Amino acid sequence: MLSVIAYSPGISQKKIALIQETTEAAVSRHIDVLQKLQYVALTTNSTNRKEHNLHLTKSGQYLHGKTITFVDVKVNSLLDTLGEQKRLELSDVFDILVETVRREYGENPACED
Repeated sequence: MLSVIAYSPGISQKKIALIQETTEAAVSRHIDVLQKLQYVALTTNSTNRKEHNLHLTKSGQYLHGKTITFVDVKVNSLLDTLGEQKRLELSDVFDILVETVRREYGENPACED
């Protein structure tokens, strides 16, 4: 959820629920926890006062960055254990997945209406 908010500042809880294919109530519970940890801030949507827009706080941005770095290191470590042929095959699979997501949701799905 941090990544969705990081890559789509100002996204609504409703849109996160759609992207993650879950309920707004489930998203709300997660947001409450992230807010208590001071990783996420809510602002009122200027066009719909019943809706909130989400932004990462400085702490949330830091945590997100550290998480991305950690995952990159772990993935690269795992990839180093594969032979060249397996790495190429895996790269092809990732390319197909990325293209499928882009076709299905657009370049930046969290920003689209």
